[in-house]
Amino acid sequence: MVNGVVSGKYFWFYGSMGVISITTLIFAAIRKLHFRFTKFDWLILLFSGNILFTSFVINDALQNTTKLVLFALLVVLYFNFRFFFEHKDTNIQRSICFFIVLTGFIEVIWGLRQLYGFSYSQHSLFKLTGSFFNPGPYSGYLAMVFPLALYYAGQKVKSKRVNDKRLMAKGIWRAIHLLPFAFRLMPLITCIAILLVLPAAMSRASWLAVTAGSLLVLCGHYSGRFSYLKDYYEKQKKKILFIGIVVLISLFSALSGMYLLKKDSADGRSLMWKIALQTAQKHPFGVGLGNFSGAYGNAQADYFASGKGTETEEYVAGCPEYGFNEYLQIAIESGVISLVLFIVIVFLSLKSLIVNRKWGVAGSMVSLLIFAFFSYPFSVLPFLIVFVFLLANRHCEERSNPKNRKAGLLPARASQFAMTGICLFLSFFCLYKAYPVY
Repeated sequence: MVNGVVSGKYFWFYGSMGVISITTLIFAAIRKLHFRFTKFDWLILLFSGNILFTSFVINDALQNTTKLVLFALLVVLYFNFRFFFEHKDTNIQRSICFFIVLTGFIEVIWGLRQLYGFSYSQHSLFKLTGSFFNPGPYSGYLAMVFPLALYYAGQKVKSKRVNDKRLMAKGIWRAIHLLPFAFRLMPLITCIAILLVLPAAMSRASWLAVTAGSLLVLCGHYSGRFSYLKDYYEKQKKKILFIGIVVLISLFSALSGMYLLKKDSADGRSLMWKIALQTAQKHPFGVGLGNFSGAYGNAQADYFASGKGTETEEYVAGCPEYGFNEYLQIAIESGVISLVLFIVIVFLSLKSLIVNRKWGVAGSMVSLLIFAFFSYPFSVLPFLIVFVFLLANRHCEERSNPKNRKAGLLPARASQFAMTGICLFLSFFCLYKAYPVY
């Protein structure tokens, strides 16, 4: 297929969503569980409705059905996650978190094989791409996985005793006893391997992202020792002030070095953000999902035709398919209202995750959001799948609070019927539209 590295993921995702929707419906019927819509769920639906409104009603974006189908299926995926997390089954949440870390480990091995010539990359111009088409998304995915792996690598190991003599005689006891240590060792190896691969990918955005996410995880892990640090600060003010100045100088030098490392790339992104802001001002209600490149190209042509462009800008100007800033791209494609709703959704999610001390998930979300300032993760399907999972995680602990069990604007049975039925219908409608293309 044309660009099979990307489109292949799309078709596998379509089929997987059909299976997931059927599984959710069967699980709901067998377990006789109920689902309640929360205010956050209605906010998700409002955000989704606004995107569809700007795409269909305002801009008639029927020619870009791929992004619309993917967006609809991602909303379905969110509510499927919500259904399972509704019932406080933390084992499902931890299993998926561990699986995401496992995908990071596999990507690292894949990248190392490409780096040393044992396997081919997915792009003829780059040596290191993993399963992605470009080293940028590849390094961004590893940066997103790193805080989650760091969190689980620092968790305490609890092993279970098995008293069955037959199991002990067969050596199964030893395997069961060592399994928790394996769950901790694999994230630790993943963290070390990611730190080895990221410098080779030459993605400055991923370096910033992994730093921000890791700092949040470490601050959360050592938050109980802040009182000790406060006492130490009172005793060693001059020493800490000197260290702070050194850190600031080092940070400024590192940022300057990152800019000079790929100066033309940084100047090009500066131009893209400048043109993107002008495009967003011209289209406050958006141009429709998937129509970014056309609107941006027209705005850039007008900018240079007006004679405002400098020689440097003419040199670095291109024909980008992405905005290299997802927040500006959301504003251009879906309007300022959608951007405001997105920021509110992200803020509420992070607030809930931090309050419930889910540091690994919060760190991964922070890494993704930082990376989204400089790249295009929301245009790459694996990032979107993980992002939807991170958003749904805010309900894992929130629903276990007895005060929140009755939260909901619809009865539980009606909500369950509406959620599972609509998700199943949307999944198969999208399959009906997508597989003829395949």
